[in-house]
Amino acid sequence: MKKIFIFILNIVITFQTLALTPYEAKYNLSAKTELGHFKIGSAKYRLIIDDNDKFTFISEAYSDPVWESLFDYSRHEKSIGLKINGQLTSTYYDLIEIEKGIVNHNYQFKVYPENNYAIISGIEYNDEHLEIEDNPILDSLSVYLALAEDIIANPSQTEFVYQVAGERGVEEEKFEFIGLENITINGNNINTIKVSGLGGEIFYLSKDYNFMPAVINRVSDDKEFRLTLTKFNELN
Repeated sequence: MKKIFIFILNIVITFQTLALTPYEAKYNLSAKTELGHFKIGSAKYRLIIDDNDKFTFISEAYSDPVWESLFDYSRHEKSIGLKINGQLTSTYYDLIEIEKGIVNHNYQFKVYPENNYAIISGIEYNDEHLEIEDNPILDSLSVYLALAEDIIANPSQTEFVYQVAGERGVEEEKFEFIGLENITINGNNINTIKVSGLGGEIFYLSKDYNFMPAVINRVSDDKEFRLTLTKFNELN
């Protein structure tokens, strides 16, 4: 079965797609209820890359005002990094997530790969210094970029392990291919690679969108949210 899966995976992937291509994307934000998934807001992702392979990756998600009584939600992320010895590494990351006026997550991570340490600041930390033994270091945004590059470089590999910076410091996180799934995006059927990731997150990658997520299923404090791609544009 595994050999069949790898065989199909090699068919789906083409090596003409460049993973690190600047882009912007829009998503519908929906929440799971007893009656199914309902659209409650929107999200935006934007990737900017300069001539020196330095990247800035930003995401914003927020609920519509009409849903404030049930789902007053916002999430803002920013990741900055670069390539060192051909590998992506994060140098800065921050996250603010607010639900019904309560801050669920609020922290900032600065990584100094040349000195093998990082500084984390947030609700539970006050510029705490952490030693880093394994490079490169990624975060919950830049890991999408690393996955996209690694899928193209190693199409027969079915799992990848990264060092990911988060609220509890730097931890080893495994991303595993679950299988292939055909989904509908903007009325078009596309083949996707289903991957399990951080904290039970499930997302669907497609070569049609440079292996960036077409759908993201995320659990936050026992609530299930889904991001579904509505618009994808490469930036010049």
